[in-house]
Amino acid sequence: MTSRPPADPPPVPSDPVVERRPMTLVAAGPRLNAVWIEPAAGRVPGALPLVFLHEGLGSIAQWSARGSDVPARLAAATGC
Repeated sequence: MTSRPPADPPPVPSDPVVERRPMTLVAAGPRLNAVWIEPAAGRVPGALPLVFLHEGLGSIAQWSARGSDVPARLAAATGC
């Protein structure tokens, strides 16, 4: 059995260009704040959405406040 070195992951932009659409989801009564994040160039055809669930108030604001904005970086890198 021949082992292959792992493939290099695609580069992740440090400052991704994404569009954000704030929204409110209603789930059996309670309201949930959400943000739809999509690459500005559009989604890759057939790409499935990535869903991030996080408990706690203010989670959406915490992503960008930390400077990492992982959901936006992943959306830009994967085309999802």
